[in-house]
Amino acid sequence: MSIEAQISDPICETARVYQLGRVVFTLKNCDSKYEEALNSLLPHFAGSELPDDRHEVNTGCSKDVTVLIRHTGTVHHQKKCVWIEASCVIAPNGKKVLITGPAKSGKTTTAVALALGQQWKVLAENYCIIDYDHGKFLKFLAPAALDDKSIEILKRNEITPEPTLQLEWRTNRVWSPTTDVIGDTTYEPNWDLAIWLERDEQSTEELAVDSLTTGEFGRKIMPVSNLLKLPNSYESFLQSLAHTRCVKLTNGELEARSKFIVDAVNV
Repeated sequence: MSIEAQISDPICETARVYQLGRVVFTLKNCDSKYEEALNSLLPHFAGSELPDDRHEVNTGCSKDVTVLIRHTGTVHHQKKCVWIEASCVIAPNGKKVLITGPAKSGKTTTAVALALGQQWKVLAENYCIIDYDHGKFLKFLAPAALDDKSIEILKRNEITPEPTLQLEWRTNRVWSPTTDVIGDTTYEPNWDLAIWLERDEQSTEELAVDSLTTGEFGRKIMPVSNLLKLPNSYESFLQSLAHTRCVKLTNGELEARSKFIVDAVNV
């Protein structure tokens, strides 16, 4: 899969145009069934005029939504934006929470549980995009990927993501579109709570909560971000954590994690 920018030819009137963050894009050489699936999963471009720097994603033989999301997330580096593999959710009282961690740590499952079970707003899923030059988050409403284990955990907590789309080439995973309840509202790049999720198979399954300094949190997040590759971004990120409670959550059931997060923002 490749991304080509700055298309000079007029866009076909029938082409579907999507937007994730600041990346406006169309699809090229896309399998028809795959494109129909993406049409129901991805947010559509709603602007009145297409930007000159729109992108064309050449999907080739790939039918992996994860790869497409990763492309559109990480290409924000070219736009001088910070990207973090994370979910960003907003509590009913307006407090913002960053949920990040390594793969399979439960970021998406936790964010979906808060959105559907607690009526929280999702500002970003899969990637959190920050434009420090203009002092704001970019809305990045990629669909949520849920495997069989995640669905089982959510159902045990009486949460059923609907609708979901199971793609025939990934029978053990479903995708759920992320509802846009943010609209045109903009948010400054700071958080009230920043969470690093971990799984430790050698430890007890009970939830362990450890406080982190801003520096410790920043070092943990380096492998899942472009903070070291974008000039001055690491310093800006640490400044945005100045009034943030940073914690590491290790293990724990979804109910315990969700309860901790809800209680933490309602203090």
